[in-house]
Amino acid sequence: MEQRLSEWLSLQVDLFDRREGNSPSEADRRARFYLERIAEELIEGRERFTDERFEVLEHALRNEPEIAESEIDRALIVALLSEMRQMVERVTNLSKLERVNIPSEQTARYVEEAARSYIHGLYQSSAAMSRVALEQALKEALGRQGVEDFSPFKRLKKEAKEKGILNEVTGAAAGDIAKLASQVIHHRPTDSEGSLKILDGSRGLIVQIYQALDLTSQ
Repeated sequence: MEQRLSEWLSLQVDLFDRREGNSPSEADRRARFYLERIAEELIEGRERFTDERFEVLEHALRNEPEIAESEIDRALIVALLSEMRQMVERVTNLSKLERVNIPSEQTARYVEEAARSYIHGLYQSSAAMSRVALEQALKEALGRQGVEDFSPFKRLKKEAKEKGILNEVTGAAAGDIAKLASQVIHHRPTDSEGSLKILDGSRGLIVQIYQALDLTSQ
């Protein structure tokens, strides 16, 4: 099979530190190891709560921002390349979105972010955004998008059924997807399979909502 671009780029990263054509010395390898570790710590300290192990180093690097940014750049590229094959697989797991009506920019943005979160392996975010996208699609169909009042999902679902936007089958499915996503948000983290189930379910329902909206407006 032909070499993928991501695989070729990974090889270039390995060769990047050997621009003179010589194998790196033990000292060079050790220095590279510590620089990579520093970059990982810098990134980790911004993604999650950490202790103060690298506080002195953080302070020192404030005077050398180019070093810190260069190493963060390298660490992010390496991490992205190492995940590329899995990301490609997640893209192929998703079906093409077919629609009758074009959703509002707000709804479309939530749908897109739910998919992108899943592709990048951010399963909790994908589940949460999938629920928000489904809720926004219902609000848009009901003419409630942008209205500053709190509408529980059950009320939106009830109104959508009354107006023929949801039927018994799609209404039950919407309730199931919302329940699964709420469990993730509140107390039960999900994995790739669970996230995909929520994402696929919400996307399918959103398509059906717009199809029903097209029929009811005729």
